[in-house]
Amino acid sequence: MRTQRTHDKIYLNESSYNEPKRLHKFICQVSIEKVDENEKLNLCDFGCGAGDFLYYVRSRLPKSNLMGIDVLPELIDKGCTNLPSVNFQLGNVLDSTLRSSNEFDKVFLTGVHMIFDEFETCFSNLIDWTKPGGSVCITGMFNPYPVDVIIKYKHSVDYDNDMYEDGWNIFSQQSVIHYLKKKPKVSSFAFHEFKIDLDLPKQEDYIRSWTFPTFSGDRLITNGLCILQPIYLLEIKL
Repeated sequence: MRTQRTHDKIYLNESSYNEPKRLHKFICQVSIEKVDENEKLNLCDFGCGAGDFLYYVRSRLPKSNLMGIDVLPELIDKGCTNLPSVNFQLGNVLDSTLRSSNEFDKVFLTGVHMIFDEFETCFSNLIDWTKPGGSVCITGMFNPYPVDVIIKYKHSVDYDNDMYEDGWNIFSQQSVIHYLKKKPKVSSFAFHEFKIDLDLPKQEDYIRSWTFPTFSGDRLITNGLCILQPIYLLEIKL
């Protein structure tokens, strides 16, 4: 089976610079809420896209050094144009030579680990690149049940094509816990559940997520892949 990831190019035509996403606010609430705004930290967002999350971080930590790394040059160019105070670079989180050991105080990875059919490589790199005493924040889908789920999809219009899309794997929290317990650099970790507090409408692009209400008044997130999205922030403290 051949696979690719093309859906991220949608971010070339949209922006949340001036209206931060609920998820970005949640990540900052967990990871930097208690950080003094005058502190000068070295932060990096891997898989940064056009820098929407870093734009919000800049408003919270104006004196910190911010870096964004992504595999798509078009998104890097957009980020450089809109956020001149952020250092954007082209690169892949799977490349262990991309950054130096113990380089950053905090690193972020949002919606990226789900692209890969194994999580260990990118997690190991993030841990290596982060200083002792720092933290790694990985946000996306994590299965609360002890089952690792690998998902590939293609649109019906491409029925005769053997190319499938990546991006929606759901690794179990239990598998991640087994892995983290074997990493001597990790001092503690926690999964923080994200609960969305607004309605997302269904769009023409069925890969985009939407919400529907439960009897308890909460909202569940789904999309045209017919999966419920268990979104958590995995906070790893070193």
